[in-house]
Amino acid sequence: MNQSINKYWQYLLIYTAISFGGMALPVFIGRELFVLITATIGVIYCIINRAFKKNVLIQFILIFTISLLIPFSASDLSIGSMLSISGSLFFTYAVIICDKKMFLKRFLNTLLIIAIISLILYSLTRIYGVGIFNPIFPYLTKVSSDTLAEGVYSYGGYIYRWTTVHSLRNCGPFGEPGQYQGVLSVALYFSLFKKHCFKNVRERKLYILVFTITMLSTLSTNGYIALSILYIGYLCCVKQDRNIKVFIKRLLILTIVLFIFTDLGKDFFKVAIYDKFFSDGNFSLTSNTTGGRTRGIIEMIEYISQNPFVLIGIGYDNLDKP
Repeated sequence: MNQSINKYWQYLLIYTAISFGGMALPVFIGRELFVLITATIGVIYCIINRAFKKNVLIQFILIFTISLLIPFSASDLSIGSMLSISGSLFFTYAVIICDKKMFLKRFLNTLLIIAIISLILYSLTRIYGVGIFNPIFPYLTKVSSDTLAEGVYSYGGYIYRWTTVHSLRNCGPFGEPGQYQGVLSVALYFSLFKKHCFKNVRERKLYILVFTITMLSTLSTNGYIALSILYIGYLCCVKQDRNIKVFIKRLLILTIVLFIFTDLGKDFFKVAIYDKFFSDGNFSLTSNTTGGRTRGIIEMIEYISQNPFVLIGIGYDNLDKP
């Protein structure tokens, strides 16, 4: 394939892979068709590169796919679900093998563009209100919701998404800020630990700065935990890179000042801490979004302890069935 065409083809593959995390592309194409297309591309690349014979990771994915036949036979797991799980792994291989040397930099470039756009649109939304974008909403992909008074969960999702329930948080092109922080954490990790991807220190600082500020704007508890782990890990484990270390320390000081003197800090303590761990003024781990996460885990552990055979794949949705 022509080098220039291959470059843009890989960018398209990278964007498609990121879309797995909750962007609008699968909705636009149709989830079943999206899964089928990406799985087919992944398998084709595996066949062309003879990965089924030579690549240990692909062999593992193949064995993993076969092992999914166990829960498939013991539960109502569908062929589509099996294909979406294994197909996404094969597709990830295709995205990387398309151009192994340039994959990481192009992945970071893609997320940098998405992050910058999201920061601009998020800032405009915070300053002027979401109403200034009302004229364009009819032309964007709409996700409806029967549980919300507005009847609409979000608009957009290809480059940026306006969500009604997370209007104070930067979701990027995803449906939830937690999804966005996940890909940003990966991007920040590579920016910190893979310095060979960058032309110079200035470029590397730009990526670190943009990804850090964007993660802060998500107001995601998990995102802030990931951010702390990444920075602590970098400062403790990397012995050289004095220039970047000084930059990060200054960035941390700036972040603390930002949280103390701006509304972003107040919103964080309310959205990411108070609302998650307090209900009616009392500390609680079983209410709000925290309860939504912990309740299922506790119920599953209790059920497995009473019914060990559930591990063959009865399916969580069927736990309440006799």
